[in-house]
This record gives sequence, C-alpha cells and structure tokens, in this order.
Amino acid sequence: MKELEFGDKKATAKLSVCPVVNCNCGDMSLEFNTPDLPMEIDLNIFSREITADEDDSPAEDEDDYRLQQKFLNSISEKQWEALFRCYMDMKRRQTAAARLDEHYYVFNFNGIEKEGELTTYCDVFPFDLPMEIESGSTVLTVIDYHCLNPNCGCHDTAVEFVNLRDCPEDEDPQSFGIFMLDYQKQTWDLMPGEEDVLPGEIPMQVLRNLVESQNPDFYKELAKHHKKLKELYQVRRTQAKNGSQKNGKKRRR
Repeated sequence: MKELEFGDKKATAKLSVCPVVNCNCGDMSLEFNTPDLPMEIDLNIFSREITADEDDSPAEDEDDYRLQQKFLNSISEKQWEALFRCYMDMKRRQTAAARLDEHYYVFNFNGIEKEGELTTYCDVFPFDLPMEIESGSTVLTVIDYHCLNPNCGCHDTAVEFVNLRDCPEDEDPQSFGIFMLDYQKQTWDLMPGEEDVLPGEIPMQVLRNLVESQNPDFYKELAKHHKKLKELYQVRRTQAKNGSQKNGKKRRR
C-alpha cells in the first residue's frame, strides 16, 4: 500500500506490478478504494503515461478517464521517484520469491556454444542489486559477462565498470574499463587483443583495488552469478531439446 496526494487530499493505493518475473516493462497498477477516489489506474513508471488495453477506449467512460488524467497530472516529481522505488522493490521481492525456471530468457545457444558469446548477468536477472564502487565522486556499476558453454569449465568473467547514474536515457553509459578475470584464481588481465586501457578509462589495478576493498565478497558474487546463469541455461537448453523454445537472444555487447 502507498499513500499518495491527490489535490489537497491523501489516498492510499494498492500497488501491483507486471507478473512476469524478470520483465522490466515498467507497468504498475494503482487501485484506490476510497469515497473520494474510487478508481483503478494503470500507468508506466518509465514513460509516466497511462497504459490501457488496445480494446479500451476513453470514450467508454469519459468521467473515469478525466479523473485518471487529473490524477496523473497531480503526481509530483517526488511521488514519481517514490513510485519508481516501490516498483523496483516489488520486482526485486517478486524475483527473490520466484523459482529459477520462472525467469524467462531466450539464450542464443548457437552463439554461446559455437562462437564463445558471453552472457550479461543483469540482462537475465535485471532486478538483482548490482555491485557498485565509488571512484572519487563517481559511482560505477559493475557489469559482469559469463561463459555458459556447457562444454567449458572455465571461471573466466569479463567485468566492465560503467557510469549508469549520470547517463542520459538516450545514450550508452560511459565505460571506465573492461577486463577479463578468473574469479577462482582471482587473476586479472586486459581483454584479448588489447595492450592497454583506452583514453578516459581507469587503470586496471586502480579499479581492482577499488572493487576488492569496497566489495569484500566480489569474487564470491561473481561465482554465484556464474552458477545461477549456468543453472538457468541448462533448464532452457533442456527445454530447447524438447522443442519448447527457440533461439533468438543477441549478445548485449
């Protein structure tokens, strides 16, 4: 339940989000059941617009539609931010309570098993809390990419440090470095074919010191991410062999 202001009044809404476990569509439903605000409104937390089924028409109930629009226009920036936090918290709790096989994701089997394609953890599990580090006044998010080839037993992971917080919505986040490491041996190296960090990036040893000091369980987390991805991959691979799934997910990077 969430208390929101509507004009000079306050109303409590029952919140619900998209039932697909790892879907990040941003759809949220608010159900009010008070004399002053007897309505239900479906909105998107990202576009900040009312959502409706294609068959729905505002003309079917003009009064209800006008009330929804009035409410939408009354939501303050602070309330939008609060709704976004509620949305993320509800999706995280939904994800944590779900079985592994309830996470829908279509892996590119051919790319993974024949071309060495890596899979991005946050693409598959977008609501898990990310690992972050502080570098001066900048907060960098750790993006980890894993090998899921069932015929490979490596512990190699590509880790990239990106600035997501200061990134405009229509631009790619700035990368401050991407490296290949073995989370079991805890060894780091430059990406294959690279001899040094690129201009604007942070040296590998500096980022390593930051992430190890600020995230004491860094290597354990990478190992857990890899294990979780491989388990889901095996579920989907088995389903594919039974003809219940098709390939189709392209590599993020």
